[in-house]
Amino acid sequence: MAGKKEIKRKTSKAHTGIGHIGLTSKTLFTKHLSVMLKSGLTLNEALDIAADQSQSKMKKIVEDLRDQVIAGSSFADALKRHPKTFAKFFVSVIGVGERSGTLVKSLEELADQLEKDYQLKLKVIQAMLYPIIVLIAVVIVGTGISIFVLPKLKTLFEVFQGELPMSTKILLFIVDLFSKYGLIVIPAMVVGFFVLIFVLRSKPVRPFSHALLLKIPVVGGFSKDLNLARFNRNLGVLMRSGLPVTDALEIVAGVLSNEVYRRKTLKILAGVKAGKSINQVMGPMKHIFPKITSRMIGVGEKSGKLDEVLLYLAHFYEGEIDKASKNLSTVLEPILLIVIGLVVGFVMIAIMTPIYNLTNLVAGQ
Repeated sequence: MAGKKEIKRKTSKAHTGIGHIGLTSKTLFTKHLSVMLKSGLTLNEALDIAADQSQSKMKKIVEDLRDQVIAGSSFADALKRHPKTFAKFFVSVIGVGERSGTLVKSLEELADQLEKDYQLKLKVIQAMLYPIIVLIAVVIVGTGISIFVLPKLKTLFEVFQGELPMSTKILLFIVDLFSKYGLIVIPAMVVGFFVLIFVLRSKPVRPFSHALLLKIPVVGGFSKDLNLARFNRNLGVLMRSGLPVTDALEIVAGVLSNEVYRRKTLKILAGVKAGKSINQVMGPMKHIFPKITSRMIGVGEKSGKLDEVLLYLAHFYEGEIDKASKNLSTVLEPILLIVIGLVVGFVMIAIMTPIYNLTNLVAGQ
């Protein structure tokens, strides 16, 4: 077609090592592609324009998608070459859309799903931002006092005649530790923190750490709502796209980040393959799937509108997350203030008690 940019056929290797592509980039790519296809452009033309509009890492991936489609591959097969960017969930919905002739609808649903994921991610960050900032501030102030203020008080404590209180001894031990080994202790604490995170996320420990997370007051409820929202929305989108329930459950199990929910989803999958309904298998799992979830899913299975029920439940739990993210800082604030108060109180007692005793001793003489 005259005036249109010539699309050159290439045989390129999959860019599996390109690195992480942000959720925003994937969302924009999916939205733009759905709009272009809806306007009447072919997939080749839409991918060519998308490649021109994309930047850096995403540009290389879209160019490869375009080249593979031109070479005769299906869009789903082209996406499979980039598993780090396009998850099995994404590829499966596209595959169903291509086979059923509803690719535009599939892209629109995926764009909506990615937008929901982005909003959930933002809410989690917003909920945890305040507590993290407060804790970092406490650590910085505490470290500064230990390094610059407390060593000056150590000289005063050393001339004190008599037994020092236990709180003061502990404080002096911390002062000595930072004074002598501060350059080692602080980096060791930072490294230790990241090692702890790595261990908690490791495959052998993950089931226990994730189960513990669900039992922590306030945070556990937030985590449950987050996983329930993801479970219901992902399963609902996959089933609405036309994927069989067994295939959909298998994909959802791979999407869920919490190991407890992932394993329970695989258990539900095994039950469904054995001829049971989702409701029957999910019913006894009340500690992670509330009764309202299993019962409504049962209604959806009986009425033949399971996808609609799942998406309704997803919307419900996303609303709970929205409320929790706004209230979490309010709930955690008094807890943090109590912790800070205890730390400050301990330091004050450790400093003031020997000074008070020394004053009484001098006055008595």
